[in-house]
Amino acid sequence: MGGAKRRAPRIALGVVGDARACTDDRHPPCRERIRRSPRLHEKQRRARATLEIFRVLGEARQEEKRAPAIVGGNGHERRERPEIRAGFPDAGTRDGLYGGQGAESDARGQLATRRGGRAHGLRVYPPDCSGARRVACRGSPTAPMQRDRTAARHAHLALAFVLAGLAFCAGGGGDRARDDRVGPAKTACEGARRPVDDAVALRLDHGAFPGSGADDVVVHVPPGFDAAHRPGVVLYFHGWMGCARSAIGPADVACREGGDVRTTANLAAQVDEARVNALVVAVELRADMPTGEAGRLAMPGGLRLLLSELLSSRLAPTIGCAIDVDGLDRVVLIAHSGGYLAAAAALEAGDVPEVTEVVLLDALYGAEDVFERWIRDDLRGFAPSRAAGLRWVDLYTCCAGTAEPSRAFATTLEAPLAAVGGRATVDDGPGELAPAILRDAVVFKRVPVGHSEVPRTYVRAIVEAAGFAPIRLP
Repeated sequence: MGGAKRRAPRIALGVVGDARACTDDRHPPCRERIRRSPRLHEKQRRARATLEIFRVLGEARQEEKRAPAIVGGNGHERRERPEIRAGFPDAGTRDGLYGGQGAESDARGQLATRRGGRAHGLRVYPPDCSGARRVACRGSPTAPMQRDRTAARHAHLALAFVLAGLAFCAGGGGDRARDDRVGPAKTACEGARRPVDDAVALRLDHGAFPGSGADDVVVHVPPGFDAAHRPGVVLYFHGWMGCARSAIGPADVACREGGDVRTTANLAAQVDEARVNALVVAVELRADMPTGEAGRLAMPGGLRLLLSELLSSRLAPTIGCAIDVDGLDRVVLIAHSGGYLAAAAALEAGDVPEVTEVVLLDALYGAEDVFERWIRDDLRGFAPSRAAGLRWVDLYTCCAGTAEPSRAFATTLEAPLAAVGGRATVDDGPGELAPAILRDAVVFKRVPVGHSEVPRTYVRAIVEAAGFAPIRLP
């Protein structure tokens, strides 16, 4: 099992150090990490686009240096040089410039055509208008040409910076502008779809327990969900004696016919109120049974297979298009109570590097080694700058057996987080959860509600702070 797992952060950090420097996909560890991480994809595109702009400008300048000599009307030749003045063939003759103006224009036009109009202008000064004597030549016939060419050069430089800015925004630096898009969606994929049921129950070939006779996932598609704009997923793993069906809706329901009514997590309403561009996927484990067994999610690539089948095939007719797992902006794993086992299995073997956050809702009953390894594998993602946007949240109650393990785990993380300038935010008081605390990268908070009430009380605040793109405004 260990040989089949792919742990991109460990590979990359072990070779190239700071992940922020990994923008060159010619290095094998970088290539693997860039392929796995959407943020490094954006960083690579931004770097490449900027370098391409300046490469084109540099080639244009070099081509100007290699331009053929221009023959003036007096038969003399000269070769123009960029930026510095191109002198006359001799101080007493001006037709070296004026006589060759047609040839110069042709050469410049060909260069601009070859380079898509990015060629630099040239600053051309005759010898008697250089240095201190330049002011005296402002009224000469060459002054307008000089000003025009200087202006052209400045315009080209301005264009380069504008293009660099656009490339930066296109590669990921303009997330805020893209998040605030307005206007109606045009296709079902972008959100202009017919109303969808709050809970879409589906059976999968790659569920946790396929063939059990129960639905393998229950999905909620928020109104206005845009599959073409930074789509995300909230994965929810229910606890003992729970089920996926009771996780989505607003009312308490029985997980099986004739069974006891189970407390709902009310996930659909909470995510809708948060207005985040993320699907809610409640994964069915052993429904209405006292176990948190992970099933096939513990197999290598189990979570990837589940999400791939769901997003690219089974859910595509509902949302209007397929979504590739590697195209997800972020994935947040949320586990309640005994669902921690499935969350740990999915994190360890799931082969979904887009997981950016793990949330335990009164659920730290074990698997600390798995969770610690996930945090240590990309510690810089939990640093104060949070370049990778990673987060760990553990909300625990006073009396369900998770308080002491949570305090101990917070202590375990102190040293590794301090090594990167980070820290664990621990609030063991009896007060209510303050939304501001969720801005931190590592959070441990005791909450003043009962064990079964934790999911339906705090999921909205958690997903609001998770970094998902907002639902596009109508």
